Amino acid sequence: LGTVLISGLLVTLLLFLMTRAQVNARAAAEAASAEQQRLASEARTAVRVRDEFLGVAAHELRTPLTSLKLQLQLLYRQLRQPGPLDAERVERGVESCERQTTRLSQLVDSLLDVSRLMHGRMELRLEAL
Repeated sequence: LGTVLISGLLVTLLLFLMTRAQVNARAAAEAASAEQQRLASEARTAVRVRDEFLGVAAHELRTPLTSLKLQLQLLYRQLRQPGPLDAERVERGVESCERQTTRLSQLVDSLLDVSRLMHGRMELRLEAL
């Protein structure tokens, strides 16, 4: 009778430990699944923010680029016209092209700054103002 009782207790203890291990494993799997869902949600948000940023950046670059292209087309037409050149008009066109290329350069520099910040490669120098 004592052997049967001890065997029964050992089997019960073994079943309890196995059940507890399964419950713990299931809880860990559920926590891992929740973490994966959170990470996937964060990744989707990051992709959406990146896509929005790229859309705005492309628009901001396209605006001065379009203006520059139109100004160059006008200058080209002026150069191809028969007769004397209107130097003032050509000068204004060249100045406009200069402003647009400066604007494009500033935009590209800003994009590079964003990239450097994101990759931790930007050095900031504090100055008293």
